[in-house]
Amino acid sequence: ERELAAGVELLDRYARVLPLDGEVIFPPAAGVAWKEWRDAWSGSQDASQRVLVKHIDRVSLTPCSVLLATLMEP
Repeated sequence: ERELAAGVELLDRYARVLPLDGEVIFPPAAGVAWKEWRDAWSGSQDASQRVLVKHIDRVSLTPCSVLLATLMEP
């Protein structure tokens, strides 16, 4: 989780001078726009906050806590 926060912070810092766009990829291949993740998670760090997740075959609104839990799986 710390690495994710550091990465998003780095993207945010450089996005002030560069037109950065992209996604954070959570296991297994679930993409979330990094700006959406930043806005949803950095405010209150409310784990029930939901973000739009793009999967290979669908999209879903998923709580941040569910995505963070995928980072802890072996």
